[in-house]
Amino acid sequence: MILDIIHLIKYEPEFLIYGFWLGTVIAVCVGLLFSCFSAVFAAVNTATTTSRYLTSVPGLYLWNFLARKY
Repeated sequence: MILDIIHLIKYEPEFLIYGFWLGTVIAVCVGLLFSCFSAVFAAVNTATTTSRYLTSVPGLYLWNFLARKY
């Protein structure tokens, strides 16, 4: 798959702009990462009642907001 992208960049530069492709891949990966964090903290928050910020209700809002942003 990487070789196909390199081939497209080299021989058909008008088809694929490397900066846009890389930015899209990074944004999707960061969005997935924050979504995973949000799921883990939601499970932790459901399993325990805690008063810490990152695993309480405001923490869920924070992680969901960060996941939504990407």
